[in-house]
Amino acid sequence: MKFNINKKDLLKHITIAQKAISSKSTMQILEGILFDISNNELTLISTDLELSVETKLDADISEEGAIVINSNIIGNIVRKLPDDIIYFTVKDSNVNIRCQNSEFNIQGHDASSYPALPDIEKSSSINIDNEELKQAIKETEFAASNDETRLALTGLLLEKEKDSINLVGLDGYRLAVKKIDSKNEEADEVIVPRRAFLELSRILEQGSTDIRIVRGHIVFENERTKLYSRLI
Repeated sequence: MKFNINKKDLLKHITIAQKAISSKSTMQILEGILFDISNNELTLISTDLELSVETKLDADISEEGAIVINSNIIGNIVRKLPDDIIYFTVKDSNVNIRCQNSEFNIQGHDASSYPALPDIEKSSSINIDNEELKQAIKETEFAASNDETRLALTGLLLEKEKDSINLVGLDGYRLAVKKIDSKNEEADEVIVPRRAFLELSRILEQGSTDIRIVRGHIVFENERTKLYSRLI
């Protein structure tokens, strides 16, 4: 596996991938980000089994492959490197990183044991403007409960109706509802963990987001990034 990439581009996508890294994980493999090179692009994947992120970016690729690299280690290295091209060479589990006069050799992990992401290819989607979605999250997430004994109230209810998408936060004392106009073929409703919406709002940029509901999961797809979350 061999590629080189601009430092700023890589750091931006590492920061996005780190949204799904848990500091409390008991599985070493989940402390890492999967670097996968195939189909002439670099994909970064991270997960804590509740929340997952897949983000794609362009790179100058010489050899395809996949490796899992510890999130904190690779994040700290890339942040401290100069704003220039970074050269990666992976042989077996050894990752060599070079940029100008700096060079690092770190140990990676076998990518074959990394958890797979849910299949969303056959699911239908709804599309929401990012600014509307961010505003809806802001106006409802504060009303969700922090009481883990009432698990359903710790999330936000996403209601898909014929003419609208409703986002609802409720903690037993207060209720917040945000309605977004949307034409939908069928009705549906799911409870999404509050954390998923908070992390989504932090990575949304201009444009719009496709929302897909699949068995046990919801997926938010924005440009070249997908955020997956288990449902409550």
